[in-house]
Amino acid sequence: MNKGNKKNNAFKKERLWEATIEGILYACRWLLLPLFLGLACLVLLLTWQFYAVLIDTALHIHEIGKKPLIVIVLTLVDMCLIASLVIMVAISGYENFVSRITVMEETEKPTIFSRLDPGTIKIKLGMVIIAIASIQLLQTLTDIKSYTQEEVYLQIALQIALILAGGMMGLIDIILSKKHGHAKH
Repeated sequence: MNKGNKKNNAFKKERLWEATIEGILYACRWLLLPLFLGLACLVLLLTWQFYAVLIDTALHIHEIGKKPLIVIVLTLVDMCLIASLVIMVAISGYENFVSRITVMEETEKPTIFSRLDPGTIKIKLGMVIIAIASIQLLQTLTDIKSYTQEEVYLQIALQIALILAGGMMGLIDIILSKKHGHAKH
């Protein structure tokens, strides 16, 4: 009987340590919060920069030619995509790793809240990165004389590599979804 009590007490102590460690690790998820808030600050900075470029463009519209205006438009679209990417990462990361967002009714939540699991976020991030690289390539091609042939070829090679990587990620996601018996968005 005494031997059984010692064994039981040892088991309880071991389980207490295990529960303590698990509790600490689980609480560490809140260490991600400052990072996600930092991403929100980045979106504020991007917004500030967006409007600085927009206002500067509006003030100098008569001095700007068609090609430079196209580059400015592409720059602003690029900023919007980057801001969307940052928000997507912040919301998804917070929802998946820290806590569920409960600031509004389920029916009022944008669809982004219901669709961003870690696998889906990788695909969406890949697509946004490809779009951003495409915009950069378009900017280069509209002002091709400012770049060396090597720089242009490097950007084209990067774009092809990103498209191939995105395609492979999508294919892997489809294969894993079928393997696990559920469809992704």
